[in-house]
Amino acid sequence: MRPKIQVVTLADLPEVLSFALQARDELFPKLSATGIPDDLAQFETIYLQGDGQFLIARAEGQIVAAVGYLPYDGRFAQLNYQGCKTVEVVRLYVHPAFRRCG
Repeated sequence: MRPKIQVVTLADLPEVLSFALQARDELFPKLSATGIPDDLAQFETIYLQGDGQFLIARAEGQIVAAVGYLPYDGRFAQLNYQGCKTVEVVRLYVHPAFRRCG
């Protein structure tokens, strides 16, 4: 079954946070000890009401992937995107069973 991609809504928030934090914990166990990242702690403000965007992919009703992006803030001097509308992927998690599927 091909996953269905959708924009996260307020109703999805508990499930999305659970998925993202679990995936983060599996990928970066040492970071989990530092607590929840600011963007996830302020998810509604940043991704639902702000300039960020968070998408999820569902297969058979379950979240199998998530991606969050924010407007690029220009923090890398060697990357000159002046005048271009640019975003930065800040969160990307894919369930292991759905990786490398194209």
